[in-house]
Amino acid sequence: MSRPALARNTFEPRPPPARNLYDHVRFNMRERHVRQRIVLEVDAPGALVRDRYGTWVEVDDLADDRCRVTIDADSFQWPTHIVANLDAPVTVISPPAFSQQVRSVARHLHAAARAGR
Repeated sequence: MSRPALARNTFEPRPPPARNLYDHVRFNMRERHVRQRIVLEVDAPGALVRDRYGTWVEVDDLADDRCRVTIDADSFQWPTHIVANLDAPVTVISPPAFSQQVRSVARHLHAAARAGR
């Protein structure tokens, strides 16, 4: 751009749809296209999980060294990535199909690790 120019169109500003826009967007994203809600309990401080994934997940502290992680996703791919990279013990609370997904990926990773010997 060499010279900024005023737009020809005008608009009337309107008030924001909610006081907390972050929560408003998260709620509406969840309600529209989420196919899966994954709930995990992680043996790690909530602050650690928030630092790594806080933009993409909800983290609730259960204790100083344990938290609940809720992930809304279209598939199991991203949640599986998170579980594999947390470097902490994880318990899948729901859904049962995600537990099966994690077991399947664990078998594949175990086989890959054994093949690399």
